[in-house]
Amino acid sequence: MNEIFELGGSLVRETVSHNLMRFLAEGTDDEDADNEIRQFAVMSYMDLLEKPVLPDILVRVICWVLGEYSYTASEYESEVILEELVALLERKFEDPGTKAWVLSVIGKLMSQMGQLVGSMRDVLEKYASAVDVELRQVDESLTFMDSFVSEALANGASPYKPMSERRVEEKIKETLDQGPTLNFTPYENPMKKHINPPTLQADKNPAVTEGRAKSQEIPKDESKIKET
Repeated sequence: MNEIFELGGSLVRETVSHNLMRFLAEGTDDEDADNEIRQFAVMSYMDLLEKPVLPDILVRVICWVLGEYSYTASEYESEVILEELVALLERKFEDPGTKAWVLSVIGKLMSQMGQLVGSMRDVLEKYASAVDVELRQVDESLTFMDSFVSEALANGASPYKPMSERRVEEKIKETLDQGPTLNFTPYENPMKKHINPPTLQADKNPAVTEGRAKSQEIPKDESKIKET
């Protein structure tokens, strides 16, 4: 399978790598056999990291396997695995998102160790200001960085502010920089307002309308009627 990833590279579909990871995760009914397979995968991928060029799809599988099952290979200490992963960050990949996979497994292994390795501090500082937003992701639930953050704050670093607060501060700063301004918009002339005269509305009651019409009829001259 590893040879397929190496030779096929970008031609290999992602479903193939997903199926491999699913197989390692789900395993079989034999727990001992599953652990042997996972241990073999970890050791194989550690050997592959020695190669100077690896396709992106294989690097992602390696990162996932090391993050999930590196504990099964007691031959490799966590510090050794982290050093290999840090060296992997210096390589160029076709997809920039592949480095996010590498950083993710580095963070996972450090959280399992419960401490920040000295060489990892420079790596985190470097990619914390990366242009790619995927490489700048922050998980506030992780606590292994608390000592590093406290030290930075003690040295005068600014505390983290969410984007919403930054936008509000930027708007306030823009308003203060503009200074007071004069409003040259003229007031509306009150004499131009016209009051519409009241309009007569016809009574909607037909009986009342008919009675009014009869009362307004001109009466006939009864004397002329008698003469005829």
